[in-house]
Amino acid sequence: MLVFHGTQLMFIWKHIANYKKAVNGGINFSPFLILIRYKTKNKMERNIDVILTHYFIAALWTSEFDNHNVYEFSKETIETSKKDIEKFLQESNNYLIDLSNETIGHNFWLTRNRHGAGFWDLDELDNETGEIVSKICYTFKEVNVFENGNEMIIE
Repeated sequence: MLVFHGTQLMFIWKHIANYKKAVNGGINFSPFLILIRYKTKNKMERNIDVILTHYFIAALWTSEFDNHNVYEFSKETIETSKKDIEKFLQESNNYLIDLSNETIGHNFWLTRNRHGAGFWDLDELDNETGEIVSKICYTFKEVNVFENGNEMIIE
């Protein structure tokens, strides 16, 4: 039995509306398949380590520390960043279904720090979904990368 909750229903309703538009445009596919696809993709496990790696790649790149690598971040920075990513995923995962772990990590860094690019301008998300995910990112404080001896830290 398929069971859906609040934000899931909003997501599904949007896809059913797109289904109706597609049928009127001559494309024929089943709304039931949309629901199956949704439940299947929603069960996809997120790989926190991949998301974190690409979060750090974006952090180094935007901070002009691209001569460093992701293995130079302090243990405390890794733990804090993982917690932020986990919280972000809890709040937004229903909206991120069509995005890879790499895209999520990269765009979480860009959007939370207001770099002028991010979830709101991804082709994979419609405008409304991009705005919703961006607003979730904005609840996280802006952070910066610093060099601290032989470690990289984010504060």
